[in-house]
Amino acid sequence: MRRKTIHWAVMPAAERSGRLALRAAGTLVTVAVVALGAALFAHGFRHGALAVAEAIASDRGADAVGDVPDGPSATDLSSGHGYPGADAVITLGRAGAAALVFGGVVAAAVLGRAVERRHGPRVGLRALAASARGDAANDPSLTGTLMRSGATFTASASLASLGREAPIMEMGGAWGDTVGRLTGRPRHRLAVAGIASAFAVAYHAPAAALLYVEEHLGMRHDRRTVSAAVVGALAGFASAAWLFGAHPIFPSGDDPLTIDVVVLCAVALVPAYLASRLFRWGRARLAAWSAPGGRLRWWPTLGLAAVAALTVAFVPLTSGNGMEAIVEVHEAARVTVGLALALCVWKLVATSATIGTGAPGGVVSPSLAVAAGAGLLTWWALDGLGAGLPEARWDAVLVTASVGVAISVRAPLVAAVMVAEMSADLRLLPLTAAAVGLASLADHHLAHERLFGPAALDDEDA
Repeated sequence: MRRKTIHWAVMPAAERSGRLALRAAGTLVTVAVVALGAALFAHGFRHGALAVAEAIASDRGADAVGDVPDGPSATDLSSGHGYPGADAVITLGRAGAAALVFGGVVAAAVLGRAVERRHGPRVGLRALAASARGDAANDPSLTGTLMRSGATFTASASLASLGREAPIMEMGGAWGDTVGRLTGRPRHRLAVAGIASAFAVAYHAPAAALLYVEEHLGMRHDRRTVSAAVVGALAGFASAAWLFGAHPIFPSGDDPLTIDVVVLCAVALVPAYLASRLFRWGRARLAAWSAPGGRLRWWPTLGLAAVAALTVAFVPLTSGNGMEAIVEVHEAARVTVGLALALCVWKLVATSATIGTGAPGGVVSPSLAVAAGAGLLTWWALDGLGAGLPEARWDAVLVTASVGVAISVRAPLVAAVMVAEMSADLRLLPLTAAAVGLASLADHHLAHERLFGPAALDDEDA
């Protein structure tokens, strides 16, 4: 070490600068490779699960898929509206869909618990967060992470109600850590780059990706780690846009923001907070009941899988991660209480039951759906009372959706910007920031939760 220090000290300035530039270039290329790998996995994972649903739905015939008339039937509990998950459930029928979801959820739960027993603290979002902070006690397991991803894919491909983005984030971090180990470069920085890239691709939200690794995962705040996160998020986002033609997930608003939107958001804030809080509480209690101490209990697991399967079979809009169902609010010619309840109540039930079995998966997307459903239910109630807020529906639903991430996932900074990025509608930022701030303050005082950052990171917080 002393010889190396002396050699560096007597090295000519030009040679020193050249070596530093070469090292920086090598690190930049390595970060870009990690970001591209994470983006490729994210794209393949998401579209692979959707391809299964599309293949099932295609059996309905070209004239049937998505051919749902306007009016009440378009938002009835048993109707799809042209997105693969709901159409696939309708194609299979209630019995067939229930059997498929039940089998997929049980298989995912068994595989997920087996991975936990074998790889323990080396898998899951908590392990990757420790790696990103540079304080992991054990190296994250790439093999175990792949197996967890396979379990989530099994549940997603079976049309279960589950967020499919958690394994995308986990694989991004595990891939970055592995590349760091192979190249001898700082592994925690490459893990941060991989997670940020995966988040940016999964949610079309590079700024929220940076806030996610900073606020929720607690990455180091040194300049190089922050730079790795920035490059990872931007490289992943650019890869998704240029290579895969990625586009905003939600439609943007069609009209300027009006006072009606502000009024509806203010009224819907309390229902959205309560629904999000109930979602978080329910899935935690169910998971503790079905697998106390991580030990799988068969009867509770099978019972929860049956609840998840029957909910999807009878309410097809609960299938999938929830983001396609939110788009239904924008596309539906007429909103019924069935659509509002499918998002707010039945999505909460189906996803809580699925997570409760131990099937690995995420809750960010379902949290968006549950809070959006609460906002839609509020709009439907006010419309029934003759309040007359027809132009406020979509904007208010997007704003209230952000409350779900703030409360259910405990990530207020992420929530404040995430929905605006997902819809490419930055005019929503003041309203989402205000809604998230008020909801987080209420949670801080009523539930004694920390205002910023989670009290304890959960593996499904993605």
